[in-house]
Amino acid sequence: MEKYRNVHIGKLIRQQIKEKKISVSQFATKINCSRGNVYNIFRAKSIDIDKLIFISSLLNYDFLEEYNLEKSSFKKCKFSESIICPYLKKNNELNI
Repeated sequence: MEKYRNVHIGKLIRQQIKEKKISVSQFATKINCSRGNVYNIFRAKSIDIDKLIFISSLLNYDFLEEYNLEKSSFKKCKFSESIICPYLKKNNELNI
């Protein structure tokens, strides 16, 4: 049985936003919610998978990969191409 890391997804999302120098207001606009809701996401240990995939596509970062301890067992894009890559291609015009 594979083991998965204990991930605080909100902290990881916040970290990616900071690294990409995106303001909270800009991010809130892109995900169509209030700044307060963005801060709720930052505090959340977990979020809805659809929301996570959407945020992954906006930030061009595969947050799902963070849950896997053995990254080598996460075959490159076998899963992520089928799930995330179509979102990236579809939402490429978002340009965050």
